[in-house]
Amino acid sequence: MRRRDVLKGVALGAASLALPKVVIARPASVLRYMPGADLAVLDPLASSAFVTCYHANLAFDTLFGQDTKFNPHPQMVDGYVVENDGKLWRLVLRDGLKFHDGEPVLARDCVASIKRWGQADAFGQALMAVTNELTAASDKEIVFRLSRPFPLLPAALGKSSTYVPVIMPERQALQSRSQLISDPVGSGPYRYIHSERVPGQLTVYEKFADYQPRADGVSDFTSGPKIAHIDRLEWRWIPDQSTAASALQANEIDWWEAPLVDLLPLLEADPNIVIDTIGELGDMGIVRFNHLQPPFDRPEMRRAFAKMVSQTEMMQAMAGRTWDDNVGFFTPESPMASMEGLPIAQSEPNFAEIKASLAAVGYKGEKITVLDPPSSYRIHTLTSMLVDQMKRAGLNVDVVALDYANWAQRRTNRDTPENGGWNLVATLLPGQELWDPAGHIALRGNGGDAWPGWPTSPGLESLRDEWLQSPDEAARADICRRMQLQAIQDLPYVPAGRWTTPTAYRKGLTGVSRHIPIFYNLKIER
Repeated sequence: MRRRDVLKGVALGAASLALPKVVIARPASVLRYMPGADLAVLDPLASSAFVTCYHANLAFDTLFGQDTKFNPHPQMVDGYVVENDGKLWRLVLRDGLKFHDGEPVLARDCVASIKRWGQADAFGQALMAVTNELTAASDKEIVFRLSRPFPLLPAALGKSSTYVPVIMPERQALQSRSQLISDPVGSGPYRYIHSERVPGQLTVYEKFADYQPRADGVSDFTSGPKIAHIDRLEWRWIPDQSTAASALQANEIDWWEAPLVDLLPLLEADPNIVIDTIGELGDMGIVRFNHLQPPFDRPEMRRAFAKMVSQTEMMQAMAGRTWDDNVGFFTPESPMASMEGLPIAQSEPNFAEIKASLAAVGYKGEKITVLDPPSSYRIHTLTSMLVDQMKRAGLNVDVVALDYANWAQRRTNRDTPENGGWNLVATLLPGQELWDPAGHIALRGNGGDAWPGWPTSPGLESLRDEWLQSPDEAARADICRRMQLQAIQDLPYVPAGRWTTPTAYRKGLTGVSRHIPIFYNLKIER
């Protein structure tokens, strides 16, 4: 029993002491959640899949957290000081931090974790590029010595989107990124139960009894106290959409992350089901080229191809409740977004002209391999419309259908399509990730270190560095305007529009996040 529970009992008064002690067993609360895809990758830094990001935020903790406006706040860090004109940062860990194996979280665990994250993440790469030395001064103090000021350090160490800067034990953090972590040990409010994992079906988490939430602050997105109200979380992957709808209606699952829009009228007719929106910034569609392989290794081919990607058609196919076309490289609500250089393609492309343009830049009917995961209906829908547009433009399309796990794995293959590689994928990223250049993994131009697709663009990289060093928001917005013009020339990818995807859950679930699924601070009543 915790000390504060004892003190609370004393405060009840002497009358209660006369009562007999009765222990009433309380059944464990369970939340059954249906994610948008099976959790194929457990290593938080090995996949940009949404579901891996949710797993990272659930089973791990971070040095800083974010509120709903993406402002950073200390999380595992008790406090910090900045010295030497912004080039020396000292972060001090708060008391009581433990890993799920019972070991204390030490500064050296954090140092190793940050270095591993700094290899994978765009924001992390920027931070590590200006870090001369990162050390553990003691068991509780982390020290950054920088070559120049980096005021966005708390924002970098507190990001909640793809490649979350999670803290893991040093022994796991020191593993090569090519050696995937299959039994992760975190320090978050829930611990992953490896023994109950059934790939393609079930992932289980349990409340971590030794987790100590922050004693101060307000619970807001990934910042403030993280309270595990629910004892057990079961992520149940159901590939068939109709079966998932039936399971929600029959009270066999409590929360369905992303139901098929065509099934919403059926779900809305059930008085026990709530239709809501968590991703208020929506999802941003992306048509991603493999820049290492012909024909999209040439920018003139990418530019000719981009003219056929009608955002209007793509978004009509997605059939979201709300959607936007004529979208650029940043989330429309962001102060970094602009209309400069748009539209890239018309809402109703002239496919005869596009076919001629493709021929003029050297397309001779080569086969173009497109990867498609039918079990992930959002990616599959985008892919199906892309393939339809390609065929209307006279392109020779080879569609390779894969389950989601193999789709994600093959997308990392840099070889030719004949040897397991690819030419094109359609995918999506959350709007919060495209808010600005800091964590925008799709807008990097750093070649072999970039997100799969591996574009090389010195212009984009130079502008991004300029943005990271600029202290003025107006100047940063102008840099992003120029980044968009550079991106239209180099085309690391083609924007395919923005839409919001509803979520569905049974009545009694409260505390649902406004951005991505967050499972602490949730409550469920049945």
